[in-house]
Order: sequence, then structure tokens, then C-alpha cells
Amino acid sequence: MEVTNSRKLIIPTLLSVLLLISCTNDNAPATAKLTHPLDQLRVDIGSEPPSLDPQLLADTSSARVTNDLFAGLVDFDQKNQLIAGLADKWTISRDGKSYTFHLRDGIKFSDGTPITANDVVFSWQRLANPAFGAPYAQLLNNVLNAPAIAQGKKPAASLGVHAINAKTFQVNLTQATPDFLKYLTLPAFAVLAAHTINKYNSEWTKPQNMVSSGAYQLVEHVLNGEILVKKNPYYYAAAQVAIPTVKFSPYSERNSALNAYKSGDLDMTFSLPTNDTQRLISEYPQEVQRTNYEALVYYDFNMQLAIFKDLKLRQALTMAIDRPTLVSKIITDENRLPLYSTVTPTIADAAYADIHYPWESLPRNKQIETAKKLYTAAGYSSAKPLKITILYNNDEGNKKRTLALASMWHDVLGVQVEVRNQEWKTFLSSRQNGDFEIARDGSNAEYNSVTAYTNLYICGSRLNNSHYCNPTYDKLIAAADKATDETTKTRYYHQALELVLADYPIIPLYQPSYSRLVKPYVKNYEVKDNHLDQVQSKWLALSDN
Repeated sequence: MEVTNSRKLIIPTLLSVLLLISCTNDNAPATAKLTHPLDQLRVDIGSEPPSLDPQLLADTSSARVTNDLFAGLVDFDQKNQLIAGLADKWTISRDGKSYTFHLRDGIKFSDGTPITANDVVFSWQRLANPAFGAPYAQLLNNVLNAPAIAQGKKPAASLGVHAINAKTFQVNLTQATPDFLKYLTLPAFAVLAAHTINKYNSEWTKPQNMVSSGAYQLVEHVLNGEILVKKNPYYYAAAQVAIPTVKFSPYSERNSALNAYKSGDLDMTFSLPTNDTQRLISEYPQEVQRTNYEALVYYDFNMQLAIFKDLKLRQALTMAIDRPTLVSKIITDENRLPLYSTVTPTIADAAYADIHYPWESLPRNKQIETAKKLYTAAGYSSAKPLKITILYNNDEGNKKRTLALASMWHDVLGVQVEVRNQEWKTFLSSRQNGDFEIARDGSNAEYNSVTAYTNLYICGSRLNNSHYCNPTYDKLIAAADKATDETTKTRYYHQALELVLADYPIIPLYQPSYSRLVKPYVKNYEVKDNHLDQVQSKWLALSDN
């Protein structure tokens, strides 16, 4: 395992972090006046995608690319609303347990072969197969036989889906699932070409092998370099796709991306340099695009380790963090809200806004006093300090946030902290495999439902990076899923989230906004209502007007 710039660091005071933040590139040159070629969109995706297999991804960098390459039965618009995709219509049975999708006439993959209902069956069975290990496979839990398949008791071929004919696909559920159509907008439910995957197996995502179902097709993929896609001439809405090619670049350093944007090498950045948002808004008032983001920023305790079996220690470390200072001094952005919960206050139209730590409203000195008592009760002191390691992936924002946590823990409790950073793919593997003590994490809701967050805490879920497991929580989630009325469903979800809050498996920090720079000649990008930050290049156009 490659670890880059691994080093031990004990922060004496928060001043070191604040000094680090002040070292920004305020004197960068203004945007170059360049004539842009109108045949290519150049997009920063923040990091190298761990996979271009839409059923394996669980990160935003991969999703930005696969949203261009693949299509599902259901699509979404820039207001995060459901619209027709490869299926132009569908019907739902009166009891809500059966969905019948009718595919569009004449739809084809990027190699010109027809897309049929059998390809949809293949894609869903592949997603359900536990040997494949898809992170979002649990979203199939209410599909007939899916739980038995996940447990290895039945074959993937027994999944409750079938092709009625070449153009008609049907799903049978064990219970009504109100969010089911929202799930289908995720890359995990993309329609894949069975003939290509069966031929090339794990090699199918290479440019020379990939066959896609979306608006674009893969041309080139250089590891840790550029990803080039071109318009798919067989896409059902190809006539509405205005940009011929898209070049994705993985800038892990935000200042490097900013410089590329200023020099004219990028049209859209992934984000903005930490603590530079206000200056850039002043400098580029028409180009900074931003809105509130439906997401959690948090750190995971590795709940598999003996050191974190002590609830008092987990609570002490969680309380020792000064979230308002973190947001206002370290990660300065007025749209970032300090978070004291395992769910955002905005999800599902604020139905869970009352879930938060009971100590949230205590004065800061009382929070510190309680944290110190819990730390002592857990068996630690200045003579016997806790020694821990925080793991994060390469990114200047992650670095500053991690150093701030290390500083706060040292200042408040006397904890000795080592920080380690890793390249994105290595980091994801380390976190998934439990090769860490405390690790940076974050989750963005990909649909407007509390289930976008409840899956983070289910025993054995591939999205559960803290490796937390409380069977009572799982039972409450199962009861909520089975409930037929919204009041009962919400009550069960509420009880489950209160339980996980009290268990302290993660350290919630804040709910973010997102900001990026977009060139004026990139048209049709609408950010105001896109709180999920789902983007597709097919929406956009380039114009020199």
C-alpha cells in the first residue's frame, strides 16, 4: 500500500492551522482572454475515479463521468426531479409492489446494438450478486428475493425482475417502496451491455472495450490523467446533445485547478480552493456558481478497534471539536452549517431537523468541561494521553480540516495525533477495509430521502465506513421500510437515527455548500435548485456569444 507524505504531527495550538490557511494564492493572474473551441467541454473532477463501472462507484468523481457515459430507465433534471430515461413511461400496480417499464423505441448502445429488456435484467442481476460487491446493492432489498441473494441463499438469477418482451421490463417488490423510482436515477441502476461485459469481464471498462448506454462514449482514459469522451451517435436524444467531446481532468490540488481555469485550460472546476470563496466571488461574480449541498461532512471512528469500544471516549472526542470555529476560521464559508447530528436538518423537507446532540446548545466552556470528564473516565490523562492516527485523502481542504481536528483534540484533551494522507484510490480501499483508526468521510444525498443517510449505518453496508453495527438500528430501519404510511415510517426512521446518534460511531462536522467556477461561455448550467450536485454534460452547450 502506497502512503504519500505520511508523517507524525502533534499540533501545539490552533494558531498553526490558522497560519497555514492564510497562505493562499491571492496574487494569481486574472483569467486569460482566450478563444474557446466550441467542440469540447473541459471539466475538473477533483480526483482520479476509482472505477468507471457505474455499479462499483460510491464517489462523486466517478459519478460525474459515468453520468455522461450511462443511462438508466429513469433520468433526472437540474432541479433533481425525475424524468423519463431509457424508459419513456412506466406503470405502478395499485399495491405499489410491481413496476412495469416500457423502453423507448429503437434505443441502442454506443456500438449500435439494440438495448433490450434483457440487458436491464442482466444489469440488475449483476447489481444484486453479492460476489460483485456493489456498494448500492442494498437498494434492491425490497426487490423479490434480493435479501436471500445477498446472503448467498439464492442465485442472482432469482431476483424479482424479468423481461416481458424485448421492450418491457418488470420489477416485483415485497413491499411498497415510495423512494424506488428515486433509486433508479443512481449510476448503480445504469443499463449495461451484457454482451460486452460477458466478453471482457473486468476489462470491459477499458476504452477499447467499453460500450455505453448514455449520451457519451469513452475514448481515452489515462490513469491519474485525462478522460476523454465523445458524443454517442446512437443515444436516443443525441440531437439534443450540443457538446461533441468532454475532457475530464482529476485535479487533486484545488489551487492547481484554479490556475488551470485562469489560464484557460478548464471550463468548470470541481470546487474552489479552501477559504478562497469570498475573494473569488468578488473577482468572478458571474462565474462562481454555488448553492447549498445536501451532504454530511464527518470523520469515522473505526468501530472494529478495541480502542473505540468505549462510548465515553467517542463522545469526548466528538464534543472536543469546536464546530463554529472550524466553519468560520478553518473552512470559511457562510453557507457551511455546523452539524451536531448523523443526518442533515434539511433532508426530506426538514422532517429530521430535531435530531441533534443534546449538548449542542451548551456554552463552549461546558462542552469542554464535559469532554474532559469523559476523557478522564475513559482512562486517559496528561500522563497517559490517547495516541491516535487520522487518515485522509490528498486534498488541501481535507488537510486543513484534519490538522484542525488534531489541534483541537490536543488543545482540549491532550491527545497525541499522527496524520496520514493517501492517494484517493488507496484511501478508499484503506477506509473500506478498516485499515485506519479515524478517517475522513463524507456523504452526499443522491436523492431527497432520509434513506440516503440511513444506509450509512446499517450493519455490513458497503457505505458504512465506520463498520458500526447495532442490530436494533437495523430492525428499526427494516420496520420503517415496511411501514405503509408516512407517519409510521418517519417515526421508525427517527428512532433509528436517535439511536445511532447516541452511539457516536461518527464525528459529524458540518453540512456544506458547494461552489465551482464555470466559464461564461458554458451555457444552460443551472445550479440554484441542484442541491444534489448531479451534473450531466448533455444539458450544457458552449457559445461565444
